[in-house]
Amino acid sequence: MTTAERNRRQVIDCLEAFATWAPESYEQYLADEPQVRVAHEVHSGREALRGLAAAGARLFPEGVEVVVESTVAQGDQVGVELRVRGITTAGAQYENLHAVVFELDDGGRVTRAFDHSDTAHAVDALGLLAPDAPDADLAFDPVPRNVQTTIALFSAFLSWDPAQYERYLTDDPTYQGGRTVLTGREGFRSIAALGRHLYPNGLDWEFESIFGEEQRTFLRMVVRAVPNRGIPYENHYAMSFDFADDGRISSQREYTDTVYARERFDYPTGRLT
Repeated sequence: MTTAERNRRQVIDCLEAFATWAPESYEQYLADEPQVRVAHEVHSGREALRGLAAAGARLFPEGVEVVVESTVAQGDQVGVELRVRGITTAGAQYENLHAVVFELDDGGRVTRAFDHSDTAHAVDALGLLAPDAPDADLAFDPVPRNVQTTIALFSAFLSWDPAQYERYLTDDPTYQGGRTVLTGREGFRSIAALGRHLYPNGLDWEFESIFGEEQRTFLRMVVRAVPNRGIPYENHYAMSFDFADDGRISSQREYTDTVYARERFDYPTGRLT
């Protein structure tokens, strides 16, 4: 049996085992620190996956039926198209289509899985909250959720468009840059307007590390750009983020070499909008 064929069999067995919601059935197919991305939410570690299974058991107490429609296996990756069917706690029949990509280690254990499905149908049929407003009870382990939200906020914020990033903020968030503290969404809008002024050609950024604990995340990153003064800019940043119970960001704190920044930016003299 080739490695690809072994991995294909392992993935199918893993799917069938996970559909029972029993860790003793499915964990034999997992690496020690597996990671699963479901839509935009990332769940890391066996405990997080046990939370996913526990939620599945609440939604489908009799388990679900997994019907594999097709598979593609090459090297350490397996792609699966499948149908998931089950009876909900309310007694309703549920069915959805999924495409899942698995990565496996040399021993044939799943290290990462990326699950793509009709999430709108799942939200409507199962009465879940939409991903933009994650529910603390359904998010299981808040740390990977919060890390993912941190990345999403940062990516959206660099559009400088409140319509893109405000979904990730509480109604009254706090921003702190150095010793400057701004409150409310209006404070974030003023920072976005400043960013648009300082970086007219956009910027490149690279996370050096990002991690979380309970309701806080922390990151290190490098920002590179040619800002409005025309002098190449490369600066190192550290940021921390606090989260409300609903998964939205309540505060952001930013630290960087402001002397270096001051030499390379042409700061505005008046209010920006």
